[in-house]
Amino acid sequence: MATQITKTFALRKKLVKIHESRRLKRAVSYLKEDIARYTKSDYDSIRLSGELNGYLMQDVAKKMLPVTIVITKEADYVKVDLTPEVKKSRLKPTQTMTKPKQEKEQAKKQDEKKTVEKEKSQVKEEKPKEEKQKEEKPKQKKQTKTSEEKPQM
Repeated sequence: MATQITKTFALRKKLVKIHESRRLKRAVSYLKEDIARYTKSDYDSIRLSGELNGYLMQDVAKKMLPVTIVITKEADYVKVDLTPEVKKSRLKPTQTMTKPKQEKEQAKKQDEKKTVEKEKSQVKEEKPKEEKQKEEKPKQKKQTKTSEEKPQM
């Protein structure tokens, strides 16, 4: 029979004197130790979810915020996960995600239109130049005076 418990762990007192690069490892070990003591289970039988690990990396290791978790004790192991409220707060709203995407797509379309218009105008300008070059006659080479023709002083 699986039992669920919701509990909040404050790890700030334990993490405040530890260097930031080592906080994640220590936070996970402290959390597992506290859960093992609370549930009277083995340290190795505790399994943290991927979402909880990500939350520990982003918020706890840097900001040292308290962690509210759901502990599910089953026959062989203890499963630890974030509470649904924390999961929802971590998700970005879809409206804020769609507006920048739409704006980027519109900006790309406008840029493409501008480049197409520039290419068309360049093609129009190039055509008269080509015609002018064809109409011009090749220049005759000027005859250079040789030393015989130059007057000597």
